[in-house]
Parts: sequence; structure tokens; C-alpha cells
Amino acid sequence: MTNPHELYSKFDQSIWLNSFDRNLTEHGGMNMMILDGVRGVISNPHRYANAILESNVYDDAINEFVQTDKSMDNETLYQWLVTKDARTAADALWPVYDNSDGQDGYVCLELPTEAAYETADTIDAARHLWKRINRENLMVNVPATIQGILATETLIADNINVNVTHLFLPEDYKAVVKAYLRGLAKNPEPERVRSVASFSINELDTFVNQKLDDLGIAEVQVLKNKTAVSMAKIAYQYYKQIAESEAFRSEQKRGAKMQRLMWAGISPVDSEKTNSGKNGSERNKLFYEEQLVCANTTVALEPEVFDEFLLSGQFLHSLDNDIQSAQRIPPVLDSLQISLSTLIPQLREKSIQMLADSRLAVFTALKNKRLQLVKEYSAQI
Repeated sequence: MTNPHELYSKFDQSIWLNSFDRNLTEHGGMNMMILDGVRGVISNPHRYANAILESNVYDDAINEFVQTDKSMDNETLYQWLVTKDARTAADALWPVYDNSDGQDGYVCLELPTEAAYETADTIDAARHLWKRINRENLMVNVPATIQGILATETLIADNINVNVTHLFLPEDYKAVVKAYLRGLAKNPEPERVRSVASFSINELDTFVNQKLDDLGIAEVQVLKNKTAVSMAKIAYQYYKQIAESEAFRSEQKRGAKMQRLMWAGISPVDSEKTNSGKNGSERNKLFYEEQLVCANTTVALEPEVFDEFLLSGQFLHSLDNDIQSAQRIPPVLDSLQISLSTLIPQLREKSIQMLADSRLAVFTALKNKRLQLVKEYSAQI
């Protein structure tokens, strides 16, 4: 059995859970996850919608809000529900936050996705969310669009913790960490703010795998499932360079902490067979986690993957290994007319749209649940 506490104590890598809802925050579930080694949680609208529809955990709260204001729209209702859940989770995680000097113990919440392409809208939405949740260990999810990166600089200067999401390439991280450093330079109290930069691991490999399939060339199948970890390796080398740079050292003297990398977008679908023929291979659920163990980073796991990690995870500590092979992946893909720098903006846009669809699914789930509760109430009278 794997001990996530050992992962943290030996390798300084933290596990954050890529999900939370009232099923987790009530009845001691959150505290049990913390005891098992979870050091932060991240909102997942898709799972939130499932919790609303597939359980009765929100029924009483929905009834209460609807009875108070029958005209309340579903987006506002979602905000009320998630506010309570986020505060409860943040309070449960406060000892982790306090004992780690603000390195861990965060609740990460997404912003309305329509703000992703407007800098001012992102800043306003983040400030509103920060004030509404009213917890120091809140971290606001900001997509790594050009506008989101510009907003990050302002938010860091304002002492608002930021999780910059939807990163895919080392170049993405370079832009994000430079914005973080600029924000620190404008912040009179940089010791109060924290940030992570989240790479979407599974999405990148799935995207590149499809491009390789489209080529219809058997020999290139060997390249499948290698892009994401390679990009992570290159980004991690750049992270270490920045951590030793004069630009960061000058801020570190004022109490600032380094923006950590997070390996996110890791899901149970990794157990599927993704290659075929003589080069075929099977990715188990821990395909990524066991390759992404490295110091001063965070890994965001789905609940199912976390359970699997507890049972059989291994600490390979391999992200510093074979950097030269990782650096060969982009030019090889370029030679196949798969230009990552050209294609990634499309992938990011698609990924943000998927998040928007997930948020809409929450609103639809609330609408359906409200109708269901009204019917049940009517049947009783």
C-alpha cells in the first residue's frame, strides 16, 4: 500500500484531489481524505453535476433556496451551493495550509468560462470570487489564455492566489511564470500569495495520439503517450532554472515563494488500450503519476486514481531522467507535420469549451433536480 504522506515527506510532492462536493465535505469524508494524504482539492463541475443528480445530498439545500426565492436562476443557486462547500473544504484543509506555510491546503474554484478571453472580466470575476468565499486558502482557477496570463499578473499583485490552468507546453509555463514574477514585483507583501501552474497531461497525449492515428503510419505508433511526460520534463527543467534565477531570488528575499508546477488532467481513462499492433501497450491508471514524481510539485488526481495510488502506486522519481529524449519529441512531431506550437491554441480553446459545457451541465442538473423535487412535493399534498 502506498503512503501519500511519504510522497510528500520524501519527494516534496503533494496530492490534490480533482473533485469535491457535499458528499465529500459532509460526514467526515473530507477529513478522512486529508488523513489519507490529500493536501488540496480542485473544483470539478462534471462531478458536481453528477452529485446533484445522482444523490440527494443537495436536495434539502435546493429546496431551502428555492422556497426562499423561487425566481433564483440556476447559476446563482450553484454559486450559493458551491460557496458553502468551498468554505467547508477550506476550513477542513486549514491545518494543512497553516502547517505547510501556505504551500498546500487549498480549495481551487473555477471562474465563469466566458471571462477566459477578457482580461478585465477575469480580474473582476476573480476578485468577486475571492471576496465571496472569504478564505485565505482559496485558489482561483484562471485559464492560460493570453488574457488570463495578463490577469494573473494583476491578481498576484493583489494577493489573490491563482491556479493557472490549461497549460500544455513549456512555452506556456514560461509565459505564466514571467507573469507571476511581474505580479510579485508589484506586490508589497509577496509572502502572502501563492500560485501553481497546471499542465493538462492526459488531454495533450490524447490530442497528439489522434494526430498520429490520422497519419495512418504504423511506424509512428511508438510515439504515442510520450508527448505529455516529455513536455512535463522540459517544463520542470525550466522551473528549476527560474527557481535559481536572479529574478526570483530578488523576490524570494522579500518572502516570495516559487510558483509550483501541477500535473493535472489525469483521469481513469488511462487504463484503456491506446496503441495497437506489435507496438501496442496498455496504460494502467497510474501510467502518469508514477512518471511525474518530482520535488516541489503537485499532482491532481481523480478520486478513482487516488484510490488506485493508495493501493499500488510506486515512487519512480523519474522526471529528471532522460531529458534528451524528451527534447527530441517536438522536432520529431514537427517532421510529421504535427506542430505543437501551432496546434496547442486549438486544444486550449477546445479544453476551455469543455469546461464551459461542464458548467452548463451543472445548471441543467439543478434545473432537473428542481423539477424533480417539485413533482415529489406535489405528490405529497
